[in-house]
Order: sequence, then structure tokens, then C-alpha cells
Amino acid sequence: MFNGQKLREIRELHQLTQKKAAALFNISPSTLSHYENGNREPSSEFLIKYSNHFNISKEELVSLLFDTTLHDPNVTYHTTPEQELVFEIIDDKKLKELPLSEKIKIREYAHYIYTQFKKKSK
Repeated sequence: MFNGQKLREIRELHQLTQKKAAALFNISPSTLSHYENGNREPSSEFLIKYSNHFNISKEELVSLLFDTTLHDPNVTYHTTPEQELVFEIIDDKKLKELPLSEKIKIREYAHYIYTQFKKKSK
């Protein structure tokens, strides 16, 4: 789950207005507002620019912004081999070895799995 509030906290810590920050990242202030309010998830390109500008490691930024708790060992899951691979990578801490762009793809896929699960459980 994405936590846009952390983007706002980092921006405010550096005493930037939303308008100035949006200009720095070549996005509209309303887009930045959507990110900070958690209404939209930012692109990987935005996250890379953000981490570089504020001198935060990409790994640290991703861990601040996204809940990576995906697997509950007390629940029986019916998963595909691809889904099992995602859990294996995350559970075995192999995720740290991957570049940010690949981590984001895994997170997006895990989010997709979660939303499909929620739709089926309704």
C-alpha cells in the first residue's frame, strides 16, 4: 500500500512548497498533490528523480512509501508459480539485490494480485 504522506513530509522537511517541488520534478502541482494524498501512485521515473534530488537511497524511499508486507504465513494461499516467485524474492530478502525499477514492477504486480484477490472475495 502506498503512503503519499511520506512524500509530503520529505518535501516539507526541505522547506519546499508543493508548487516549487512540482516545478522541480516537471509535474503539475495537482499531480504532486494526488501523490501526496495517496490518490495516485507516482511513476518509477518520478521516484528516481525524487530520491536523487533529496539524496535518499532509492531503497529507503521505496521502503518509506510502500508497505512491503505481502505474505501472511498464517494464511493458506492458492498461488501461481509467478506469485510464489514474488513471495520467495521478498521473503528471502533477495529484493535488495534488484534495481529500483524491478522492485517497483514486483510491487505493482503484488498490488495487482491483491486487488484481484479482493475482487474475488467480495
